[in-house]
Amino acid sequence: MAHASTPGAVDTRPHPVPEATSPSERWLHQIVELLSVTGGLTRAEQEVLEPLLLGREYREIAMIRGKSPHTIGVQVKMILRRLGASNSRDLLRVFLCELDRGPRCAAER
Repeated sequence: MAHASTPGAVDTRPHPVPEATSPSERWLHQIVELLSVTGGLTRAEQEVLEPLLLGREYREIAMIRGKSPHTIGVQVKMILRRLGASNSRDLLRVFLCELDRGPRCAAER
């Protein structure tokens, strides 16, 4: 795969995760990491996934990331498509499936 510095390349490396200070933050980072690897999410998608899992609205995610709500909506659609989830609430099912059964679960989606 091309490096992100190559024009037109997509960066799929995990984004740097700040040190988690609470058990819930550590769990959230682990969920994001597992789903990112499972779905082959881009770095930008990974950065949208965490606030999405926290229930933040597209508008709020857009403001935090300095993007338009439309861009966030497109990224969320790609996250859902890559993970085989029908909506953001369905991401929990995908996570639990991956946690329990690993790569086999992807074939069942």
